[in-house]
Amino acid sequence: MITRDTLTREERQIYDEIHRYPIFLSTKDFEKLTGYSRATAYRLIEEGQLSTKHITLTKGSKPTKRIIRESMLELMLKWNKE
Repeated sequence: MITRDTLTREERQIYDEIHRYPIFLSTKDFEKLTGYSRATAYRLIEEGQLSTKHITLTKGSKPTKRIIRESMLELMLKWNKE
């Protein structure tokens, strides 16, 4: 798990921005954070670069796939270093 204390100033900005979102992010959240399309989110999920969890949002609804916020943080920090 990434802690804010171990990050550089620039990385802390990324950390703070991502932590404004829920623990499980939608692909729309991914779009807002990165500027990339939902299709890109699905590709990154298929490639294993983003971890997901199936959750049920309301009783009786079908489970939906959500991006785990921590994996989104790890990916954005990786992109920041490239």
